[in-house]
Amino acid sequence: MNLSEKDQQSLTDMLQEPLKADKELSDKIIESIHAEAKEKLDRFYKSIDVQAKAVINQAKADGIIVGRISKKKVTAAGYDTCFQEGVGAYIRRNGVRVSEIVVCE
Repeated sequence: MNLSEKDQQSLTDMLQEPLKADKELSDKIIESIHAEAKEKLDRFYKSIDVQAKAVINQAKADGIIVGRISKKKVTAAGYDTCFQEGVGAYIRRNGVRVSEIVVCE
C-alpha cells in the first residue's frame, strides 16, 4: 500500500501522540450502557421470578410440593428453568413447559 506524504505524516502523528480522553464523559457513557443492560436484566429476572412463583403456587395447590418450599423439594419434583436462544426462558417440569415463555429483549 502506498500512502501520500500527508497521510503518512498524519498516521505517524496519530501513533505518536497519546489519545486525550475525557474521563468524565467516558464514565457517563459506560454508566449509561451498564444502566440499560441492568434494566433489561432486572425486567427479565423479575418476569422469571413471577413465573416461578405462579408455578410453585400451582404445584402446592396440586399437592406436588407439600409443606415448606425448598430448593431440594422443587428440584426433586422435577422443576427447572430452560433458556433457548431466540425463544426465551421458561420453567418446565420433567421436560414439559409449565410456564409462559419470557422473551429476552
